[in-house]
Amino acid sequence: MKASAEDVSWLLPGRELEDVAAEWLAAGPALVAITLGADGVVAIGRESGVVRRPGRRGAEPPTRAELASL
Repeated sequence: MKASAEDVSWLLPGRELEDVAAEWLAAGPALVAITLGADGVVAIGRESGVVRRPGRRGAEPPTRAELASL
């Protein structure tokens, strides 16, 4: 399951991201990832536990128009 930190704060204001991810993990998925925009991602898995990865600088993602022209 994947959600953004923005999604989580809208759905569950004031909740800690890792707490929400752990609750969602207990509900069934094998992995829950919460994206943090430019700050990276926090993920929790049944076997891996909590993993945090920083964001990476890179090219902007393609726009819809650019994708449509492919």
